Amino acid sequence: HDALPILGKSLILVHTPNKAFFYPEYIPESYKYQKKETTNLQTYLHIGDSLGINQIDFNAWFISMKNNSKELLFSKQGIHWTNYGAFIAGDSLVRYIEKLRNINMPHPVWSKIQHTRQPSDPDADINELQNLIFPLADETFSYPDFKYIEDTTKKKPRVIFIGDSFVINLIKNWTLQGATSDWQFWFYFKSLLNSSNGTSNPGNPLIENYDWKGEVNKTDCIVLMYTSTNLPRLGDGFIDQAYDYY
Repeated sequence: HDALPILGKSLILVHTPNKAFFYPEYIPESYKYQKKETTNLQTYLHIGDSLGINQIDFNAWFISMKNNSKELLFSKQGIHWTNYGAFIAGDSLVRYIEKLRNINMPHPVWSKIQHTRQPSDPDADINELQNLIFPLADETFSYPDFKYIEDTTKKKPRVIFIGDSFVINLIKNWTLQGATSDWQFWFYFKSLLNSSNGTSNPGNPLIENYDWKGEVNKTDCIVLMYTSTNLPRLGDGFIDQAYDYY
């Protein structure tokens, strides 16, 4: 993480929420792990802080909002944070990047939220995978109505995301398209997703056939975004390869 700032780039490690941490009361006792003194997440946060790595702990933030948020942050029908949860997390990430790079970035303008019991993709992906006759739960989902106002005084950095499927919600709502001049998502550092090839194109290029080093040299921010379940595979090889390269 010391080479990138010298090159004018920002490295950010984002810990996305974990549904098991958020809804422990719904896990049957027989499936609960024996309580440990420390978790992988706590260890990574501690080591990251000791090394001076820029980190955001969305897991702790979401848990703190669980009993106070009027809007649904995690759906019982879904694997990931809801689109609303990704929306507010994305806004927080943008504000973090602004402060880190000392710039002003675009923010969405919104005045109302649409509430519906009909989920948008991927808010009910668990329910869809199980192919049940009835939904797992009756929930009210929240979808902000928003728009961006063009402002030439705002800065739109280039951002590369490397991580797991929690990033996809950010792609499907506003965060990447509206706040950046160019975004790329290197899914598990294996395949490339961006604004031109979408999120479900079976022909997405493989990173191994891609000039990812050249793209790192051109970007402003690299965001490693993983949920705690995937911390043992953090970076999926990117960290070691980038370390050797630089």
